[in-house]
Amino acid sequence: MTKILNYAGVALDRMSAQRRDQAWVSAQLSDPGTWVAPVWRGHNLIGAPASRQSLPQAVFLSGAAAQTAMRDAATVVLLGLDGDTAYAAVDLSDHDENAVAAFTDSGGFEDLRRVGALMAGPDGAILAYARGMIHWHQKHRFCGVCGAPTDNQD
Repeated sequence: MTKILNYAGVALDRMSAQRRDQAWVSAQLSDPGTWVAPVWRGHNLIGAPASRQSLPQAVFLSGAAAQTAMRDAATVVLLGLDGDTAYAAVDLSDHDENAVAAFTDSGGFEDLRRVGALMAGPDGAILAYARGMIHWHQKHRFCGVCGAPTDNQD
């Protein structure tokens, strides 16, 4: 039996040719159909299983909740597109537990290393990608060569 690695393939097109076009990026981020993966202090938003037999689920925000999260986030990263649906990651780490409670009505922020292997592969891969990109943006705010602020467009 072949074991499939949950994080082995993110099916998102990073849209490398378009992502330098700030108007295009802004249009993707302001689209109410954009799905947003919130990250809080290195944890992803995970839906509580409905029963002991059900698996943890990724929680993506859309519509007004996504726009609120993007407005309140320290960092917003456009991850890419899956078909016509854009995915973004937001960093809410600057907020305390009370401030992020508005996003946790369908679950809670969990360490992906604890629940990721139990999740459906594509959703777990997107959450891992979101967490990784937020971590990179947190740790690489300045160029290691010249000290200038990094351009967070890519």
